[in-house]
Amino acid sequence: MEVSYILNPVISSDAEDQEITVYYWPGYIGEYNSTTMVFEAWELRGPTQWIPCPAIHAPPRDCLASETVLTKRWCQALSHWSLLKTKEGSVARRLTPKAVS
Repeated sequence: MEVSYILNPVISSDAEDQEITVYYWPGYIGEYNSTTMVFEAWELRGPTQWIPCPAIHAPPRDCLASETVLTKRWCQALSHWSLLKTKEGSVARRLTPKAVS
């Protein structure tokens, strides 16, 4: 997946409120969505490339950190968006399939 971040994005009218717990461990990031009860994990290959890891169903017990955040999520074309609130404003994370070269 290609990862990008957009400051103060336009939020889709079909965005849904969700609670996400983010887990960090060396080389990976995982998210548990309390609303949908789904866990997703990605291997971090670089600052803009994450590889989905569907075989990982839960974070390791010794993960480095976790945090729970309220967010809005929506899909637009092939992109999956998550809204993150910061002191400076809103930041959206956009995940899109990696382009084939």
